[in-house]
Amino acid sequence: MSRNAFSRSCAALLSGLLLSGACNKAEPAAEPAPQAQPLSPPSAAPAATAAPAAPAAPVDQPAAPAAVSGETADKSGWAPLSRRDDLPLCVFSDHVERERAQLLAAAKSPQKLRANTKLVFGVFGPHCLNEACDERPNLQCWVDSEAPRTLVVHTRFSSLHKTGSTCARDCLEVDSACETAELPPGKYDVRYGDRTYKLTIPGTLRDPCLRRE
Repeated sequence: MSRNAFSRSCAALLSGLLLSGACNKAEPAAEPAPQAQPLSPPSAAPAATAAPAAPAAPVDQPAAPAAVSGETADKSGWAPLSRRDDLPLCVFSDHVERERAQLLAAAKSPQKLRANTKLVFGVFGPHCLNEACDERPNLQCWVDSEAPRTLVVHTRFSSLHKTGSTCARDCLEVDSACETAELPPGKYDVRYGDRTYKLTIPGTLRDPCLRRE
């Protein structure tokens, strides 16, 4: 074979190989379609902030009572009356006996004083108390113990008294009571105001009142 013919054969062969490679070359893979992204839920609108409640209206406070000048309650013809440690005083064996004598006139029953029990003192107003003569009556009583075997009784009374008035009917039951500790047997001094009385326990008081006037 001549050189020219050989060259043409090689060229034809090379050309065929190139065409065959071009036909067998794989097509480039198509790019995958972009996947749909899930839609984000719409953002919720911020909840409306509740307006703070209006403060409650202030509660009206009760008016303070008006001051009473000189305790006369602005009533002409009335004046304060007070007594201390000089009121009618009676001795009772217990509170049951004391309750039986709501008025001084009823304090007449003899009292049996027992050992190792409490002694009860009853105190009464200085006179017949009636609304026509006295307003705001207040009565107090208490007992202090002093050695040796001395009982000191204290009483206080106060009211607004109508000047120059005297009441003798429809008396109010204004009284008070105070008690001692349990008292062992023995002799006792009862100091009341400027007076001192003797008590013996156990014993009997025929007249339970140490001071009636």
